[in-house]
Amino acid sequence: MKKASLLILISILSYSSFACDICGCAGMTVGFGNLSFFNQHQVGVRYSLRQFNSPLGSDDYFHQIDLNGSYVLNDRFILSASLPYLSAQRTSVEVGNTSVAGAGDATVKVTYFPWRYGGEVWSSRLGLNFGLNLPTGNFVDRDGSLVPQNFQIGTGSLDYLFEAEWQVGKGNWVGLVQGRYLVNTLNTDAYKFGNQAGLQFTAAYKIERTKIALVPLLNFSIEHFDRDVNNRGYYQFGTGGDSFNVLAGLQVKAKDWLWSVRGGTNLSQTGDSEYIPGVQIYLSTSYLF
Repeated sequence: MKKASLLILISILSYSSFACDICGCAGMTVGFGNLSFFNQHQVGVRYSLRQFNSPLGSDDYFHQIDLNGSYVLNDRFILSASLPYLSAQRTSVEVGNTSVAGAGDATVKVTYFPWRYGGEVWSSRLGLNFGLNLPTGNFVDRDGSLVPQNFQIGTGSLDYLFEAEWQVGKGNWVGLVQGRYLVNTLNTDAYKFGNQAGLQFTAAYKIERTKIALVPLLNFSIEHFDRDVNNRGYYQFGTGGDSFNVLAGLQVKAKDWLWSVRGGTNLSQTGDSEYIPGVQIYLSTSYLF
């Protein structure tokens, strides 16, 4: 049980930001997943700030607030949902200031645990997730505009998310390997965002205090983005590629509350995107019951 308590502490409950491809190949698959062994429901709110710059003179700021929750059906299944609100501002020498805001693509996900073990020395868990990104966010056809076609609040399509994660804990240490693949479909405006694949490695260590527990984390991720296809059947310029990212964070748990702060950026990327990710910041708070 003591080892299992470490796992609940590092449950960041991060939203996998696949709902929008606002800056092409921009390293969107950040998130460490829900590592809790406990059968606890939860509700929370998350905030993220992502900044992207272009040598062509464009600066993008992408704010997102997520309302989220999960319900434990039984020892094997968890149902979760997230509803984001997005606000993005673009400053460009070509078109001046452009902004979009509104509710993004809602996500619903079912988690299944075919394997779960908790012992005195070590513990492990295998989780399989299936999710749907619902087309609740607005998609505006920008064909012929100087504003990029992928500068959107939502994809305008029903998209499918598949995830698998393997977590091992020993003592105060926890390691996580997580893979995910997103299948984007053609929307009603005949635009298709590229499919995305990601592989993440996370390490965490628990530091116990009298009334709180501190958990520093370090995460590395490798991501691949297929190129978008526009309504003329051609690849969309500035989309697709690969990226290597790093994030560091700290979590604090006190009683039934869990707080998290993280920050990082892309270390490198390849592809047609002219955007260079800047510093990314993530804050979250969750209530467990």
